[in-house]
Amino acid sequence: EVPLLFETDWYRSFDCNILVVSDKNDIVKRLQSDRKMKIEEIEKILRNQKPDDDKIVLSDVIISNTSTPVKLEMNVKKKIKDILKTLPKE
Repeated sequence: EVPLLFETDWYRSFDCNILVVSDKNDIVKRLQSDRKMKIEEIEKILRNQKPDDDKIVLSDVIISNTSTPVKLEMNVKKKIKDILKTLPKE
């Protein structure tokens, strides 16, 4: 996890960039619940980020985080398997 990966163009330093996208309402709820953040803090962070549409174009893999944590984990594991299949065999 790299904060502001796309905003700083640091994504260019990696062979594969994975973007996890979520609905803004879900992001707000999760940050308020999990990290006890205030809405003002969350909005400030979101304002400093590029929109997902801009980041999607720069990403190699996109994972949707719009469901349960269990489904997210399943999706992540599947994407990792898919990525590993593309690597050259030694």
